[in-house]
Parts: sequence; structure tokens; C-alpha cells
Amino acid sequence: MLHPRSLLPIPLAVALTLVPAATASAATPIPLGTVAAADVAVDAAGAAHIALSGTDGAVSHCLIPRDGTGCVRRTPIAMPGAPIGSEVHVQVNGAAVLVTAARSTGDPDGDGPAVAVSTDGGASFAPGVRVGSSQVLAGQQVVGPDGALWHGVMSGGFLNVVRAAFDGSTPTSTPRLVFDGPGAGVDPAGFAIVDGVAVAVRPTDPAAFFAHPLGSGDPHMATSWSPPGTLTPTAGRVIGEPSLASGGRGMVLTTLENGSLEAAITARRWTGAGFGPPVVLYRNQGGSNNANNGEITADPGGRFHAVFTGDNGSTLRYARSADGGATWSPAQVLTTSPDRSVLRARASAAADGRGFAVAVRGEEWFALPLEPSAGLPGEPTVTTKVTEGDTDLLLGLPRGCLPAGDVRVTLTQRARKVKTRRSTGRRVVVKVTRVDFSVDGRDVRTDRRAPFTQTLRLVGLAPGSTHVVRARAFLKVRTGKQRTRSIRRSVRICA
Repeated sequence: MLHPRSLLPIPLAVALTLVPAATASAATPIPLGTVAAADVAVDAAGAAHIALSGTDGAVSHCLIPRDGTGCVRRTPIAMPGAPIGSEVHVQVNGAAVLVTAARSTGDPDGDGPAVAVSTDGGASFAPGVRVGSSQVLAGQQVVGPDGALWHGVMSGGFLNVVRAAFDGSTPTSTPRLVFDGPGAGVDPAGFAIVDGVAVAVRPTDPAAFFAHPLGSGDPHMATSWSPPGTLTPTAGRVIGEPSLASGGRGMVLTTLENGSLEAAITARRWTGAGFGPPVVLYRNQGGSNNANNGEITADPGGRFHAVFTGDNGSTLRYARSADGGATWSPAQVLTTSPDRSVLRARASAAADGRGFAVAVRGEEWFALPLEPSAGLPGEPTVTTKVTEGDTDLLLGLPRGCLPAGDVRVTLTQRARKVKTRRSTGRRVVVKVTRVDFSVDGRDVRTDRRAPFTQTLRLVGLAPGSTHVVRARAFLKVRTGKQRTRSIRRSVRICA
């Protein structure tokens, strides 16, 4: 989820306050200029590496630090020949940055993509090297376990597997990269690799997926891929705009499902043999073609991040899953654009879940920081326990440091198995009737109904600072005086 950021000093009274989380929050877009295409990859420090393809075909690299408000460095990249189309891809591994663009060089075996490599974090790039022959870049690009770059190319459903090392050595590929399958003649729009299997998805005619175990033949040959697997849409809808991502918690496919009365963005989990039933991330009623799927990506921490547009293109939205795609956060609004449609969204995030998205509004590309809520379903949590009578009270907070943003806090009660008290012959039964949640002694949210859960926003707390979250439970006891009991836990704001 996004939150507006300010460069102005924050008063101390505000800096130590939790406020209720809004259901949607729009941030100020970071302009990238009038360019033809953009892609983003976030490094371990949370900085965004953005590849830009200009309207004149010039390719460049933009670096936006975490919490930055613009490109602090813009590096031109020399690519061979002339541009074919406008798509670009960027990959980051440590200080290495790889940028791919389709180019026409006049070579006898046809046009093809070129890869430029930086070994100093994008401060400089070696001239791009043409690798193989194909057509215009399309769909997604992923990095295989051996460092190869996989991406789809338009016109005839080709696949390009490029050997492009992150150590700065010259990229190479097979001489001819004509891909007879999966689905010859249909552009493969989504790629991902999980558990030693490459999966490609074609969007239409009809929507289907194909699998290729790595190392089992030439991936450029249709015979090395499985027969088409079925992707069954919800009744009355048609599947399109697929995007795939894989990470430590599996692989997830997001698609646009268009119907005559509504459009929906859905997610499906990979089962090892196919994709499971769809989970609806967003539904836009009022007709078809009023939503667009952007991209799903996985961060090194195992979370999945999906960006897409809704409301007839007037909103850029974001949803996140921390349990392998089984459950998702609400589709938060990142930014609104009432006069021009937002399209072609892409995203990337670091291990702590924070990252960046890029998209185009009209002809102007922009970037936005992703600052997801902590403590969403499936997020690892840690509990702090106190005991009152025959009841355990447990305060649940996300494990590790907390990002500046939303945090989900929960207080639960659990009956303990204890022997009957000899003195009275009765057990001490406790019921929680109210919980006040606070930070650093300031009560900010009251919950009077179980489950006692609040999503609170950490505002203006300094990175690396430590604070105390407190849940004060008001207890109703069957015998004896009414009482309160507090649970405290120290938390650190992520640096």
C-alpha cells in the first residue's frame, strides 16, 4: 500500500502517533518523462533500476533510491542498430544490471534483441550486444537458474533464451531462435520457472499453458514442451493478459477475465501439474474491457505483488499475497487518473516487501513506491503472551522490523487447560470485552468485538527507531473484580 511522503520535518507529537489506516491511499507519481516503454527491477537496498525506451529509440537507465522522489542518475545505453518496437526489460543482481531491447542491425539472419550489461549498479554500461535473431520483444522476461534470460517475442509465437551473464561477460545465445511452440503463431505473454520447470502461457485461442522441464531438450523446439494445458475461465468470461511469477512460495498466474457485464483480475496457483481455481483480486462491473492486468512479481521474501488498472483505466491498483497466492490484500488504489487511462503497469520489490511500480498515463510514464501493509494474511507473525486466570492473552505482530506504513495488530484469547482450583472449586474464567491499542503510551484505536484486530498506520517514525506497541485488554471475570491486563512488545522500524 502507498502512503504520501513529505520532505518537511514532522513534529514530535505526530511522529509518535498511530492513526487508523485508510482503505485506499494515492501517492504522488514520480515522472519519468515521455518515453515509449519502461521496466523496473528493485535491488537489495530497495532502489529502483528503471530501463527506459525513448520515443526516438534511445535506451537509458534511471536510478531512484528507496524513498527517492526522482531519478538521481540517468545513464544513456548504447545499443546496436535501430529499435524494433519499444519494449525493454531490466534485471538486477547485486551491482550487475542487465537491460534488453529489440534492435534491427541488418544482420543476414534477421533482427534480434540486444543486451547491455552494467557491473557498477547502472552508473555505466558496456555497449549492447545483439544476441540471436527474433522479432519484437513481448510479454515477460525471467532469469533461469543458470543465468539465462527467457523472454517472448512477437510475430509467430517465438521464444528467445539468451545466455547473459551478470558478471559483465559478453552475452550469447543460440544462432537461430525460432520457436515452433508452444502455440505456434500465438505470442507467449507470460513466463516463469519453478522447481526446475519452465512454464509459458499464451493468452488466447484458447488460453493455455505449456511446461518444459529444464535440461530436457532444446526449449526452442515444440517437442520439448508439454501439450497445451487448459486454463478454464469463469463462466461467461474470456482469459487474457496473463502474467506469471515464481518465488520461494510457488508460482502464481494473474489474468484479466473479461465478460459482457464485468471484468475481473484473478490469480491462480501452480499445483505442479496445472493451475488451480481463480481467486478474484478485483472486480469491475459495468461492462467488459474496463480493467487491465499489469504484472505479478515475487520478491526475495516470498511475497507476490500484483499491479493492474481498474475503473475503466482511471485507477492503478495493487494487491499482495504472503502465502503463495492463497489469500490477498484488498486491491489498494495507488494513484488515480480521471482524464487519461493508466496502462502497462510493472512492478518489483525487495525482500522486505517494499518496491516500485511503473506505468504509463497517456504518453507520460511514471513510477510509484510500493509500501505494503504488514501483517496481512499469511505474513509471518510473532506473538507475546500473558496469562490471566485460565486464559492466555496473545498479542500478534508481524515478525521482524516493521515498515513505515500499515501494520496489523491482533489480540486473541485462548483457554488454558488447568486443574480446578482447590480453594474455591471453581475456575477463573476471563472474557475480553475491549482492547485499546497504542504505541509509546498513546491510545489510538479501541476494539470492542472479537477478533480484536486493527490495521494501524505508523506515521513519521524514524527508520531504525524502536517503539513499544501495547494492547490493553479490559477483562470481565466471572468471580472477583473487573480488571485490565496489558501486553507490550518492542518493535523496530525498518531501516
